[in-house]
Amino acid sequence: MQLILQYFVFLFCSLHSDGPENVKLTSPSDKYYAEGSDVTLSCSADSSPAAQFHWYLNGSIELPETGSELRLMNIQMSQSGDYSCQAFNNKTGRNETSQPSAVFVLGKFEKLLLCKEIWIKKEINFC
Repeated sequence: MQLILQYFVFLFCSLHSDGPENVKLTSPSDKYYAEGSDVTLSCSADSSPAAQFHWYLNGSIELPETGSELRLMNIQMSQSGDYSCQAFNNKTGRNETSQPSAVFVLGKFEKLLLCKEIWIKKEINFC
């Protein structure tokens, strides 16, 4: 009897597909970055089977990177914008997109102005 029950549980789980849902983009607490910094964004979703991820800049530019992490190395001012991730379930054919997360890359002049303006508040750690 136990073996039959295990078989039905296995069969149900292997045939069951769901999601993606609850797509969340996680980014560092800072949203201002010095030019040349490294920034990592992470995406997660509830999905069975596991979701595949695609990344977007400003809602329309699909980035070549895939996977649950987006690593922006030696970031430049041209990479400033709103980043979002899209989770896709190849069994259900459904996708869901995260809320965007803003990334602002500051050059030397902008960094100096921002640091001078909020130095007393101590909100940025790269001044």
